[in-house]
Amino acid sequence: MPAPHTDGWACDPGWYNLDGREADGCEAHADFVPGTVLTSGTPVRANVVPLSARDAFPVRVHGSAWDLCWGALEVTLTAPARTAEAVTLWRGSTVLARAVSVDGAPATATVDKPSCFGADPEQLQARVTVVAASGDASARDFTLTRNAGW
Repeated sequence: MPAPHTDGWACDPGWYNLDGREADGCEAHADFVPGTVLTSGTPVRANVVPLSARDAFPVRVHGSAWDLCWGALEVTLTAPARTAEAVTLWRGSTVLARAVSVDGAPATATVDKPSCFGADPEQLQARVTVVAASGDASARDFTLTRNAGW
């Protein structure tokens, strides 16, 4: 009888062996859904599997010229226990902010409104990566939330 979620030699498609023990099979399945947009008021829950994965979420920010210099986009990551995971906010190939959540403690990456005049619409991306994990801990879901922005 092959180990769980294997054909006896390799992991079944979409399954990963995070603890490195062949006897217990492949214990983790990625539940990230590509294209999931991070919106205010709707938390995203997913795992980072395999450990080298980057879960990426589009973040659209629309502001108002009336807000002048006020406002910031805040994206908060809460990593599962026994992990350290980072959320990084990108504009194209430029890193705007980064925060690391360790062992269930929330961490917030913040980007201020780019200018004092105009609506400043932005198309950003939030990426979640594993910094450190114990065993198969990254197979548990993180939570990612955001405010409305500027």
